[in-house]
Amino acid sequence: IQLEKGCSDREFEEESRFDERYKYALGVSRDFLGIDAVTLCDHRTRFMHSGIIFALFADLLAQAKEKGLISEDKLQIVDSFMVGGAGAVQDTYTLLRKGIVRLLRVAEFHELRSELEPVLARQDYATDSKPKINWDDPEEKRGLLESYVIDARNLVAAARALRPLPQDLSDASDLLERIASQDIDDGDGRIKMKKGVAKDRVISVTDPDMRHGRKTSSVKANGFKAHISTDGSFVTSVVVTAANKPDAEPLPEVLKQCETNGVKPEQVMGDSAYCVWPAKESMALDGIELIAKVPSEARVDGRYPKSMFDIDTLAGVVRCPEGSEARFDPSVIESRKGAVVCFSDCAACPARNECTQAKTGRTISIHPYEPEMAAERKRQATTEFKQFYAQRSAGERSISHLTRHGARDARYIGAFKVWFQEVLAALNFNVKAFARLSVATTG
Repeated sequence: IQLEKGCSDREFEEESRFDERYKYALGVSRDFLGIDAVTLCDHRTRFMHSGIIFALFADLLAQAKEKGLISEDKLQIVDSFMVGGAGAVQDTYTLLRKGIVRLLRVAEFHELRSELEPVLARQDYATDSKPKINWDDPEEKRGLLESYVIDARNLVAAARALRPLPQDLSDASDLLERIASQDIDDGDGRIKMKKGVAKDRVISVTDPDMRHGRKTSSVKANGFKAHISTDGSFVTSVVVTAANKPDAEPLPEVLKQCETNGVKPEQVMGDSAYCVWPAKESMALDGIELIAKVPSEARVDGRYPKSMFDIDTLAGVVRCPEGSEARFDPSVIESRKGAVVCFSDCAACPARNECTQAKTGRTISIHPYEPEMAAERKRQATTEFKQFYAQRSAGERSISHLTRHGARDARYIGAFKVWFQEVLAALNFNVKAFARLSVATTG
């Protein structure tokens, strides 16, 4: 009900007390005094860790399959969407400071704080006040960064020297160690901020599972990515990853969940993000065809696209539209390594301006699966394929419903709890689909 209506725990407490629609949905009498927000939170935590939600999800799909409501055409549509995290996104200075404070608090719980604090040079970790420095002075900022990094590294070393080391203190130490290295460059002996963004960078001490992610060039999020499969009527599996994971990476887990829930597809359809040829080959071995749109070829300022070049992968020859040839080793296709060929006689070509501005001449990249991609592009240009591929819109409709009813923004901290929320949103979607289709088939 909370996900459907978008209400907080406090709002739900009020609605369960005063709104008769909520009381009807809860199956209680009109004089029901409502569910206290604290009680609601406590029972939800128990519900979350009991595994009941996942059993309910599978049971409803089993009932839908038994009643013939789940499509029998063996096609599953896969897609993903961004989920905004509930944790605060923090800069490097805040990450270091909060990471140190977190480790100290865990140590205090185990009555070990007094053994760790002596290694710290700074004495201001008991306050949340921002350090009083000139933030416009690069050297002062570097000095603050250095003091945080040194304290963090000393604190991690001191914590790991404790025996026995509690698991939660070990986890806090690992997190702080990672934070104290991911943005730091000390190659020349001076600690300073590293240029660029670290791979798989931790962005929040509040929720260390969160990541920076980008669905498209314009759609980005700080948090997680939810991956679903659907037959067009029911969501059949839900997987949650960090926001920076590629769409196709969790496909094995998505399909494993489908099979666990009693749905074994013969075809899986996705957008161009799922056009990963090793994944297609791996799934084919299991008797599953992965259907995904081959990514559109790049077009630079209207110049000749790659499709205008004749690529003979058997002979290892690339011919340009003007007749020039460049060669590559055809064995790279067999070994799945790919290659880059360069035309050396572009300077005197009359069509140079329509092709390239590179001083060294036009280059063409040979994809490790170049023959398969070329054949697939031709197939996907047919009317039959376009009509078949139009079914993928069912995945977009499912995501639209999920994100309108509680799946877009995380309410909880941590990947497991976010997964719980997404499964709950999918169960809500499936319950409504079950009711709608049951009425349609009986009347």
